Amino acid sequence: MRTIARVFCWLGAALGLSLAILLGAFGVLQTRVGQAWLAKTVAQTVSSPDFAVSVEGLHGIVPFHLTIDRIDIADRDGTYLTLRDFGLDISAAALLAGRLEILSLSFAELEMARSSTAPSTTPLTGYFNVPRLPVSVILDRLSPPVLGESLVATVDGNGRVAGETATVALYLHRTDGAAGSVELAMELAGAPPILRLQLEANEPTGVLVDRLLGRTDRPPFALSLKGTGPLADWHGRVVAAAGTLAHFDADVTLAVATQIDLGLSGTVAIAPLLPAEITPLIGDQFALSLHATLGDRIVVDPLSIGLAAGTVTGDAAVGGPDKAIVAHLRASCRLLRACSGANSRARHR
Repeated sequence: MRTIARVFCWLGAALGLSLAILLGAFGVLQTRVGQAWLAKTVAQTVSSPDFAVSVEGLHGIVPFHLTIDRIDIADRDGTYLTLRDFGLDISAAALLAGRLEILSLSFAELEMARSSTAPSTTPLTGYFNVPRLPVSVILDRLSPPVLGESLVATVDGNGRVAGETATVALYLHRTDGAAGSVELAMELAGAPPILRLQLEANEPTGVLVDRLLGRTDRPPFALSLKGTGPLADWHGRVVAAAGTLAHFDADVTLAVATQIDLGLSGTVAIAPLLPAEITPLIGDQFALSLHATLGDRIVVDPLSIGLAAGTVTGDAAVGGPDKAIVAHLRASCRLLRACSGANSRARHR
């Protein structure tokens, strides 16, 4: 009996000591010194040679309700992204059960000075692997504001990382009294990863198309992109329309390895945007087919455009150390004769 009593005493002492350590650590994290240490530790943990994070002004009840004044994200060329007034709420009950459940994630302002320019030392496929985490991560609500010229919107969303599966759902909707929304549902699962993607966007006010094309008639814009498959051989379909002015409908293929291979094959209709003398050459719609390689340079090879008056084929390359643009185009004889006739008609007017 004495032995059993001693065992229970040791267990009680160990449990009490563990609880005291946890409470002590929790108490330290509520102090300025503890929160400064946590901010520095988190920044160092998530940073890498290609991706540096700095955290300023961590406050709140750690780790359940955090606010951060400023988060800077940098590459080898310096800071390019800043988040201000970042907020994070975590479920205490879920954390005790071994899950990281984020009840809400928000920030008041996002400032992007430029896109990341420094070359990455991480293989491209490494960015698409689902991270192996010690606990499941659940994001119940994401709600940053989106502010821009003539645009005020919010983003609602959620995400989950568990095992070899990551899912994200986002819904952007305007809150300035104008219609318009973007819906994204994405799942990346398995090894090698399989991507399921669905993107729907609409901007019925016509402001976007007006700005892009320099128009004033405000044609509505709509975009749909859907597809499923392994990242090494992904297939989808994209449909985009700018009112009755333009329409694009194409099959999409994607292969992610040391570089990204992108394929498009479909039809383009832009006749209302063209001068009247050119429309007979192009037709009401034309066929477009291309294969592009996205790496240090963007290489399009082959390229084929099937017009009403003939076919244009060729290749092109953009980028590289000298930022050069090189293209080779070949046109069918039928197309050249039609162009000559169109130019002759234009001169006689």
